[in-house]
Amino acid sequence: MNRPIIAITMGDAAGIGPELIVKILNDPASYDKCRPIVVGDPKVMRDACEIVGTDLEVKAVETVLESQFTPSILSVLASADVRIDGIPRGRVDPAMGKAAAPPCVCNKPTSWLWQARCTASSPRP
Repeated sequence: MNRPIIAITMGDAAGIGPELIVKILNDPASYDKCRPIVVGDPKVMRDACEIVGTDLEVKAVETVLESQFTPSILSVLASADVRIDGIPRGRVDPAMGKAAAPPCVCNKPTSWLWQARCTASSPRP
C-alpha cells in the first residue's frame, strides 16, 4: 500500500500540540496508514519528547525527501527563519502562534509531495 505523506503542523509551541504529536507518533501503529512529518521547530519537539517521556529521535530535515518515515525517528521540517526561545508554557503568545505553521516551511518547493496537512492544536483568536 502506498501510504500518503501527512504534514502535521506542531500547533502553538506553548500549548499541548507538540506533546499530542509525540504521544501519537510514539505509537508505531501511527505509521501503518501514513508517512507523517512534523512541520515546526525541532527543539520544541525534542522538549515535547522529554516532557512525554519518549526516546523518539528528533531529526530536523530541510525537505520532505529527507524524511525516513520510521517509527523511532520523528522527522521535523524546520525553517531557519523561525526561532523559538523561552517558551511561555501554558500562555497564549502571538510569537508561538506565528511559529506554529510558518509559510516559509509550508510553502517549500517539495511541499507538493504531501497529500494532506493538519494542525495538532492552535490557540483560538
